[in-house]
Amino acid sequence: MRLKTIGLIGLLTIGCSRAADKGSISGSQPTADQLENSIDGVWTDGSGPNASFSIENDSTIYDIEHFTTARFVRQKDSATFYYPDDTLKVRIYRIHEDTLIYEYEGQKTKYWRFWEENNS
Repeated sequence: MRLKTIGLIGLLTIGCSRAADKGSISGSQPTADQLENSIDGVWTDGSGPNASFSIENDSTIYDIEHFTTARFVRQKDSATFYYPDDTLKVRIYRIHEDTLIYEYEGQKTKYWRFWEENNS
């Protein structure tokens, strides 16, 4: 499970390597209103054609790449993820309706709501 946790952290920090993302989020600070918004939904960092993870009921995260689920508790702009063999404390908040910021050990990653193309 430790390898899966490291994989999820790696997946979540991939977006930090893009210089454009670093510049666009470096000075962002969430407001109280933004912190209260739900983070339910499917999110992507844009590094590939698929979604990165899904959040349900603001308490469960599903890592789409590794097919794993973890429970988490969110308090304002912080979240604690409970994996079977590890616990991670991170900062997680929305800066826009469709934009989520994940910050771990000083690294910020920007995620967008993942929208599937409608074939109809």
